[in-house]
Amino acid sequence: VPSLLVWRGQRGTAVHVAIGLMMAVHPAALVYLFQVQPWQIDMHMYFFVALAGLTLLCDRWPLIAAGTLTAVHHLLLNYIAPEWVFLGSGQLTRVFVHALAVTIQVAVLILLVERVRIVPMQNVEQPRLPPNGSRQNAKPKPGDGRTCWNSQRISKRLSPPS
Repeated sequence: VPSLLVWRGQRGTAVHVAIGLMMAVHPAALVYLFQVQPWQIDMHMYFFVALAGLTLLCDRWPLIAAGTLTAVHHLLLNYIAPEWVFLGSGQLTRVFVHALAVTIQVAVLILLVERVRIVPMQNVEQPRLPPNGSRQNAKPKPGDGRTCWNSQRISKRLSPPS
């Protein structure tokens, strides 16, 4: 779905959220595929890998979407089909421990994303100081093309030719 959205030229938060949701679905599929295997619990690490990868979008919403889907997935499947999530049986306490870890990870990554969004990219010309020497108006703003990944430029390169 996210690839189709980008291919159609759509951009912005909706596409980022779609990417975030898919980045949560893939590790869930791994956990399911490894059910009743000794490595099933190890597949949970890929939720954290996926969350870390979402920081490249420089947007908090895909992180929130992926974290929420991950927590809800664990909670629901703990009751519906615990063997799909945990080797043996799940316990509500275990689900909360996992949800807490995901919540902390998402919170830290959101802080990182927000800090990165306000730092100018190194290879981009820095804004010139106004005549009075004040840096107040010289700070780059998120989305002005000088901060984080310029996702619009990247999306345009991936879009079909017009």
